[in-house]
Amino acid sequence: MKIVQVEDFFYPKAGYQINILSKMWSASGHEVEIITAKKKHMSKKLIDFFSVGELDQVDEEFSRNYNVMIHRVEAYGLFSSRVLFKKNIINKINQINADIIFVHGNDTFIGILATLHHKKLNAPLVMDSHMQQIASKNRFSWLFKYIYKKLITPIIKSNNIKIIKTVQLDYVNKIYHIPVQLTPYLGFGSDTTLFKPDHKQRNIIRKKYGLTSDSRVFIYAGKINRNKGIDILAK
Repeated sequence: MKIVQVEDFFYPKAGYQINILSKMWSASGHEVEIITAKKKHMSKKLIDFFSVGELDQVDEEFSRNYNVMIHRVEAYGLFSSRVLFKKNIINKINQINADIIFVHGNDTFIGILATLHHKKLNAPLVMDSHMQQIASKNRFSWLFKYIYKKLITPIIKSNNIKIIKTVQLDYVNKIYHIPVQLTPYLGFGSDTTLFKPDHKQRNIIRKKYGLTSDSRVFIYAGKINRNKGIDILAK
């Protein structure tokens, strides 16, 4: 099967679900290609967070290691941390002639654009959502949610477009009124190519930080950000 993934910002060394999916799908024998924005459209916050350097080299290494092709395309720019892809993005998606089109983020600009033009797409559209209320703090979010619910949700419902929930929350159901039967939950777990038991490293790290072999240690591998609720975990 040929799968095209569409993402605002794909950074090969990140640990998001799109990174895990592309690796696993490729390892399972599927042909995977990714469409994402060029580096110049990435926000400074993301560039600093990921310490993005020579992105071409990182893309090439990821493609070589996992047999996943990455296409970086032009966009109009950024708005509220979202990439405003040009309308010809639909043509670029179709040019890949995929069997499945997977868009990361149903309520991103590209997610909305793909929904509006889903009948022009030459393959079934599937999207995902990992949004939760704690991360929805834009002062105009109430207006966006209202418009989405009134204009986009009816298209999703009438065309049975699936939105995979990657967290066990009812955000898309409660906020956008998308039926539960269209929003299956699929937890992606961990990338076992990166996170796996290693007793040798375990002992080295414990010795380095003065931890005994029976000390209880919690590991958080996500972004250290209040919106992620890390302060609650710490307490």
